[in-house]
Amino acid sequence: MVFTFHHWDHNAWADLTIALHDAGFQLMNVYVVYSEHPISVHIRDLKSIQHDCILILAGNRNAAARTWVLPDVVDVTESEPFCRCCGETLGWLLDKRLLAEEVRQQWKRLLGSGG
Repeated sequence: MVFTFHHWDHNAWADLTIALHDAGFQLMNVYVVYSEHPISVHIRDLKSIQHDCILILAGNRNAAARTWVLPDVVDVTESEPFCRCCGETLGWLLDKRLLAEEVRQQWKRLLGSGG
């Protein structure tokens, strides 16, 4: 499965992680792409994310996937590093197969109340 995602809120990332985990997915790769121009009418003068994570997932937990590293901190000041760290965190959390509450705690620790 391939789709794009971005969100400042730790709850959105936690819900995504839990849903993907429950469906048996693991993250194979993530690409961060520039998706929104800052002068775009619907995001101008807002603290909007200008990048998307393209998430490449496999439904087989035994598929050969890359090794993900949990970042110590997520840069919430800039869109590109934020999306990159969130994608890597998603991969790490899916590999760990944590309980839902543990997933929520990790996202909250990394992102706090959002950007």
